[in-house]
Amino acid sequence: MARFRPEPSDDDVRDLALKRLKALLTGDPFASELGRSLLDKMGALASDEVVAQSFSDAFRAKAASTLCGHSCALARFSFWCARQGVEPLRATEEELYAYLCEMRSSKRGATSGDKFLRSLSFLEHVAGLLFMKMDEVRLLEELMCEDLQDTDACVLGQLLMCIHSAGRWRDIQGLHEVEVSVGPSTSLLIASGLKSKTTQTPEAQRRFLPYVAVATGVSGRNWGERWLEARTREGLTWGGDFCLPSFSLRLGRWSSVRMGSGEASAYLRDFLTAIGHHAASDTKSMLVYSREAYSRLYAKVVAMFRTITTGSFDPDLPPAERVEHMASTLLRNDPRPPVQSIESPPDGNASASSGESEAGELE
Repeated sequence: MARFRPEPSDDDVRDLALKRLKALLTGDPFASELGRSLLDKMGALASDEVVAQSFSDAFRAKAASTLCGHSCALARFSFWCARQGVEPLRATEEELYAYLCEMRSSKRGATSGDKFLRSLSFLEHVAGLLFMKMDEVRLLEELMCEDLQDTDACVLGQLLMCIHSAGRWRDIQGLHEVEVSVGPSTSLLIASGLKSKTTQTPEAQRRFLPYVAVATGVSGRNWGERWLEARTREGLTWGGDFCLPSFSLRLGRWSSVRMGSGEASAYLRDFLTAIGHHAASDTKSMLVYSREAYSRLYAKVVAMFRTITTGSFDPDLPPAERVEHMASTLLRNDPRPPVQSIESPPDGNASASSGESEAGELE
């Protein structure tokens, strides 16, 4: 009789897929809602059976074959990330693109890239991959201004710069200078750099791009000033290929190579762990821009234009004072002066005859 391998049961397929997914999510538990939920249960000394059942229930509605396909695709991506020193649940757009390019060059199949992206969307939907929460940002700012070593402050400050300037880690690594604009109650960090995901042409790579962050953040604590002071004491400078080198824990000093996003993510996990016992479980997620968010943003822009027109706002103020003035104006509830509309003609006939006259002249 010819040898054959018995087909695994659906339960076996499901168990193996769940093991792959659990290894991925528990490797970086702060990156997903499900990972944090499991961490909370383990912190509350829940039994292994309860933790395992909770994880299994999150995927109960999915078929075993579906879990198998997604877990295999994500496991391959996780192995690739390990070789690149990248956190799979915090991979940037460039890192995802690099992985897709490698898939294409290795000729895995015409649809393998699409399948991987669907698997990533599946994980985001089921596990709830997280954005940074506002309360966490506030606690990180407070941690920055407390008794934190200068080496850690250099890293945390750059992470906060990424958050407040909406910049990627690689972009902020390319900063060439950072200036401080101080107002009565608000400070701004105004930086310039040569790198971003849009700088593809030689001309664009020679043009400095602005990055602005509120140095007093959401906590009111001046994390920006603390960051710059720590960098000065550590002897770090701006410009060159990167502004923050990797830190060697073995040698206890900064190295000569750049700090990558993987190392920065490891630091971020440590910082989040340090503030974890302070964070509330029901904090609201930070704003993810949508059409509605942009509508509100441009409503504020129109309001700013009106204050300039009426003379109640001077755009030539120093940056920090200008931001404070705009903030106080937006917070006031007094009505804005109505926009003067163009006066319409007294009657429709006059308008029509005018149009006919103009048309006749054109002819």
